[in-house]
Amino acid sequence: MTSIPLVMLSAGHYPEAPGACWPPTGENRFCEHHEAARWIGQISVIVREQLPVVEVPTGPLEKKVSWMNGFNPPPGHRVAISAELHFNSNEQRRGSGAEVLYYPGSQRGQRAAEIVQQNLATIYRDRGIHEGWYRQDKPGRIDYVGDIEGDEALLAFLTPPSFPSIIIEPEFIFNIAVIESTRAEACSLIAQSLIEFCKT
Repeated sequence: MTSIPLVMLSAGHYPEAPGACWPPTGENRFCEHHEAARWIGQISVIVREQLPVVEVPTGPLEKKVSWMNGFNPPPGHRVAISAELHFNSNEQRRGSGAEVLYYPGSQRGQRAAEIVQQNLATIYRDRGIHEGWYRQDKPGRIDYVGDIEGDEALLAFLTPPSFPSIIIEPEFIFNIAVIESTRAEACSLIAQSLIEFCKT
C-alpha cells in the first residue's frame, strides 16, 4: 500500500530570536522570522489543496530539530520533505537573489532543492543550490581568512535522518520592497515545487 506524502514546514528562527532584521534595531524592524512565518502560512494553504502539511512548532533550532526527529506521521502517511524558510543577510547590504540548501550527499534533498530553485529563479536572481554547511564552510577548501580545516559543521535543520530537508532563502532581508512585491508569487512557486517533488 502506498503511503501519502506529507510536507513539513518551518519558519526560520523564532520570535525571541528573530534572525536577520532590517534595520538592525528599532521598533519597525523587518525581521526574518516574522516574514518567514507569513510565507509558511501562505505556502501551507496552497500545499493543503493537494497534500497534508504539518508545521514545526516555533522555538530554538535544537528543539525544532528534536521535534522533527520525534514526529510520528499519521497512519498511512510519510514525511516526504521538510523545508525551512529563511532570508539571507549581509552586513554590507550587498547581495540579492534566491538559493536553496540541502543536506550534503542527499540525492533526494538535492532534487528537492533543484526543483524549488529552478522555480524561484524565474523571479529572483539565481544564486543556485548548495550543500548546507554552516557559513558555507565546506571541507577540503579555504572558505575565508582563518578557516580551520576539520571544524566544519552542518546546518542543524538539515540533519533529520529519515527524510530529505531543505532550507529556502528567497531573498536578502534588506530587500524589503522586493520581498513584499513578490511574496504571493514566490509562495505559490514554492508550494507547487514541494508538491511536484512529492510526486517524484
